[in-house]
Amino acid sequence: MNNMVMRQVLAGLNKRGFAGLVLAAVFVVLSLPADLSAMGPENVAVVVNRDSWASKTVANEFIRLRNIPPKNVVYLRINHMGNFETLDVKWFRNAIMEPVLKTLESRGVLMQIDCIAYSSDIPYSFRVKSDIGEKKVHNLITPVASINGLTFLYPLVLKKDINYLDPGMRRFANWYYRLAGARSPEEGMTRAD
Repeated sequence: MNNMVMRQVLAGLNKRGFAGLVLAAVFVVLSLPADLSAMGPENVAVVVNRDSWASKTVANEFIRLRNIPPKNVVYLRINHMGNFETLDVKWFRNAIMEPVLKTLESRGVLMQIDCIAYSSDIPYSFRVKSDIGEKKVHNLITPVASINGLTFLYPLVLKKDINYLDPGMRRFANWYYRLAGARSPEEGMTRAD
C-alpha cells in the first residue's frame, strides 16, 4: 500500500469515526498478500501410530477431510512403549520428534510444514525431570510437558535446552504447559490467568 493511499485512509478516520476505522481495517486486510495467513494441507504433517487401529482411523478421516498429501503423513511404530499417556522426554526426542523431522526432510517437505497434528494413541505428556536434572527452575514449572508444547519448541527440546520450560516463553506463545497450582476449569479463570 503506498503512502498516499494510507494518508487518505487515515484522513478518512478523522471524518468518519468508527465506521471509517472499520473500513480502513477491511481495506488493510484485503490489501495483504493472501499467503500471509493461508495454511493449506501441504503445510500440515500428520503423525500416526502405525500399530493402533484407532490412530489410523482418526488420522485417515482427518487426512481425507483436510486433503493432506500422503507425503505429509508419518507413520511411527510406537506401540512398544506400553503407555499412551506420560513418558520421559527422551522418548519424545528419540521416538517421535527426530523420526518425524527426518522423514519429512527425506521427503523434501520439511521446510513447508507449519503444523504437526498428532493422531490418537500417541503419548500426550512427557516427564522433563531428566532434562532439568539438578538445575533450579521456576517454582511454577511442573515436571511434565505436553506433546504440543514440546513440538512447538522442538529446537530447544532437541538440544536439551531447558529454556523450553521457561515461564518467560509464555509471552512468545508457549501456553502448552500447565502451571503448578493452576486453577481448574470449574474454578474459572482470573484476570491473571
